[in-house]
Amino acid sequence: RVAITAGIDEYEQLTTSQVLQRLNEAWINEKLSPNLLESQQEVIDCLLEQCKVTEDNFENASPFAVGVHQLEIQRIKYMATDYLRTRIKKIEKNTEYYLEDEKDSETSSKLSPAEFIFARDLYRNTHSYLNEVALKHMPAAFQNLDKKEKSTDCDSALIPLL
Repeated sequence: RVAITAGIDEYEQLTTSQVLQRLNEAWINEKLSPNLLESQQEVIDCLLEQCKVTEDNFENASPFAVGVHQLEIQRIKYMATDYLRTRIKKIEKNTEYYLEDEKDSETSSKLSPAEFIFARDLYRNTHSYLNEVALKHMPAAFQNLDKKEKSTDCDSALIPLL
């Protein structure tokens, strides 16, 4: 049995197969969802710890059992890495949205702490790069990356179509 944190100072006792089922569900749901779902980092950490314990106990098993266990461990690691890879792709695609969502959300967070750091650093580095490479060479009116602020110069140049 393994313990998964259910909330603040609460633990839920699950078997390894139940934790594996949760990872499988989280992986499929994350792959099929267009938006980022709540992070299941605790499930991944728990399963990877179980994989490490299983690998440490290989010395007492038969060669056939070792092969079967190694195959299962590779499958679990693939699911975990693909789950995380899918989440990173979504974060890369909509970094600003998820950072704003984190700022506005006071209860549940969709990003794990490591994902939040990744998103924050990606946002800062992207803006820094764009400022250095492109924006500093543009006229002052176009040097702002803020999407919320609209330029009145461009708005007056638009002609309404009748």
